[in-house]
Amino acid sequence: MYELVEELGSSRDAFKAATRQCFDEMAAAGITTCGEFHYFHHGDGKGIPYDLDTAVVEAAQEANVRLVLLNAVYERAGFDEAPLSDGQRRFRTDNMDAYWAQMDELASVMRESKRGDALGVVVHSMRAVGVQSLRHVAKEAHAREMVVHVHLEEQPKEIEDCRNTHGMTPMALLLSSVESPDHLSRFCGVHCTHSDPRELREFLDAGGSVCICPLTEAALGDGVFRSLDETNGCVR
Repeated sequence: MYELVEELGSSRDAFKAATRQCFDEMAAAGITTCGEFHYFHHGDGKGIPYDLDTAVVEAAQEANVRLVLLNAVYERAGFDEAPLSDGQRRFRTDNMDAYWAQMDELASVMRESKRGDALGVVVHSMRAVGVQSLRHVAKEAHAREMVVHVHLEEQPKEIEDCRNTHGMTPMALLLSSVESPDHLSRFCGVHCTHSDPRELREFLDAGGSVCICPLTEAALGDGVFRSLDETNGCVR
């Protein structure tokens, strides 16, 4: 993935063309709506901040695919607050004020399309976003009545790294960090492949939901979601 990031260079046109190809292939396969988990925000890190976000919107509109842009907050490279690598710098969220300003701008662009396009909130993962930012996102998303998506416990190493830093799993960190059960009810955990059944049950009882991604999980060899009994139908 990081090699592709570098291959795209600093060209917005190249990024849009690659994105458009993906949406064209979706449309040809009969896919009419895409939830795009989006975090490739910056061209070369030196130009206009968030200059690639509107390119995704334009590409989807031109391919006639309805877009739900799930716009990601991405701050760091790991639970230990490691700095972003070269390949990750284009994913960077500068600060939360800039993030919400860009969300408002994107909302305006999408309303003009009159195609039913929509926005969603993303915390990329518990490793990529700090606790304070997580709480801020949860509070603001609740006020805006928006769902928050987060990659969660997709791979065993993620769980191991979180335990080494925080003494708990990513799911437990999420449960202990979000300040209000009302805020937690807006969260959708993406993957939860290796989640502890008891922690997953606590998350679902608080109103959270799970989104499993069989193609991604198969391609990466992450494993098979194994907690259907605990989900009580809250799987997308």
